[in-house]
Amino acid sequence: MDAQRLKVAGFVLVVIPAAVLLLFAFGETASGDVGGLVHLIPATPLIVLAAVAWRRPLVGGVVLAGVGGLIAAFYPFGVDGSALVVLSIELILFAPFVAGLLFIRAGWAEGDRLDGGWRIGRGRVGGGSGTNQA
Repeated sequence: MDAQRLKVAGFVLVVIPAAVLLLFAFGETASGDVGGLVHLIPATPLIVLAAVAWRRPLVGGVVLAGVGGLIAAFYPFGVDGSALVVLSIELILFAPFVAGLLFIRAGWAEGDRLDGGWRIGRGRVGGGSGTNQA
């Protein structure tokens, strides 16, 4: 699968939960409940991470996979509900983790690097010939 398709699939997996959260925020706020704006708190980082991952797939993918994995792993410990409720919410929370993995694969396919292309430890910082010149 080429990098562009991986990026699109990862982007869709991040945007769907963000769109659901924005829908909740809009619906509750439109009905007069200002507390619906609380849904903007988790939606905003998802949208920002999707934009970062689109521009720099490897960096954004690592952050998405890390944050998504942590949230999906620790969410059941902070909620009081039936197993069915927890599992259904876990499916939504698992999407950013999978999207992160897709962006990581797209970054590898594009040749993206975590260090931004900087040569660290090889002479001058930021590139150069790799030798120390006086």
